[in-house]
Amino acid sequence: MATQSITLIASAPRQGRQLSERILGAAHQACAQGELDAAGRLLELAETVFANGNGVPSTARKHLMEGMIATHELLWRLRQSVADHNVEQRAEAS
Repeated sequence: MATQSITLIASAPRQGRQLSERILGAAHQACAQGELDAAGRLLELAETVFANGNGVPSTARKHLMEGMIATHELLWRLRQSVADHNVEQRAEAS
């Protein structure tokens, strides 16, 4: 049974999205849910998949690169917001 499910997954259609795009989408979702550590790990994974290339056309690579940059910026802003909030809490506690 496990072999059959692996075969079905491997032969499933790609549905037009690259793996790195799907991982970036998951990273954005993690950001939206406040899971910043998970978002960072997903972004690193997307970078690894992107670096491997696997025949992605140059126009798609440019789009993916722009998406990764945007995700890095989003994650940085969210982490800064959390850090600023923590500093404010410490100042109030003093």
